[in-house]
Amino acid sequence: MAQTTGRVISETGFAEVMHLVDERQEWNRRTRDLIARARPCPLPVNDSVPSVMIPQWHRGTTWARDAARAFHDEVAERVSAGVSVCPRTGRAHARGSYFTTRALEAAGIPVLELHADNVDARSADGDALTRTVGDWLDRHVLAGG
Repeated sequence: MAQTTGRVISETGFAEVMHLVDERQEWNRRTRDLIARARPCPLPVNDSVPSVMIPQWHRGTTWARDAARAFHDEVAERVSAGVSVCPRTGRAHARGSYFTTRALEAAGIPVLELHADNVDARSADGDALTRTVGDWLDRHVLAGG
């Protein structure tokens, strides 16, 4: 019997809860691995965090285990369908960057747009990027505008 609560712990009940915790965590691991291997990325981080954390807060319940499995299945479907959180084709992404750049510049903030993949350097020329940044700093930052 616990001294604080006066309740007796059920070893069988505790084992069941821990099994559900382990199952939920396994679904999370599988989902993490799916996302890590996926090209393109199938969902934004702001969708994935609540889908992982809310079941985490309910760990040890069948609901949490089932929610983690449902999230895994949804991610797997998105990966299979080639869903991309940020498609490289189409103009919507470029248009969003364009308006962000213009808004920052209108507020007096110097902006340098580099069109490169920060995850895959194979398509970038490091020397050219270095020159571009250096030239921009000279013209827009050090020269005052």
